[in-house]
Amino acid sequence: MHMAAATQKLAAEYINADYDELTFQSSSTCSLEIVISGLVNTGFIKKDEIVLYSSQEHEGGTSSLMFHQSCGNLRTVMVDLPTIPLPTKSSIVSAFAKAIDNNPNVKLLLISHVSCNATILLKFE
Repeated sequence: MHMAAATQKLAAEYINADYDELTFQSSSTCSLEIVISGLVNTGFIKKDEIVLYSSQEHEGGTSSLMFHQSCGNLRTVMVDLPTIPLPTKSSIVSAFAKAIDNNPNVKLLLISHVSCNATILLKFE
């Protein structure tokens, strides 16, 4: 068995999935596009349903969401997360909970990145 296929088989067993339910992609952008397009194309997400995503989300995910929104396939709402100070677990959950309460047609939460701030704060004296 080829090494990639063997790895896929092992990973599927580890997460209790079937071999054909798992795929490896070359990047997170490809992975997010496949997932989002699959959810739209199968009818899981409908045009009046909302996908929540954070202001820290990976561009590969947001670009796919924006494309499908521009086609009228879904609606999006961005949940603003602060970058400084870094958000805490409870502030992230609270922000998404508030967005869910304010948007009754939420179908999906896209949360692949919730804190991607690469800024380093230095104190100069």
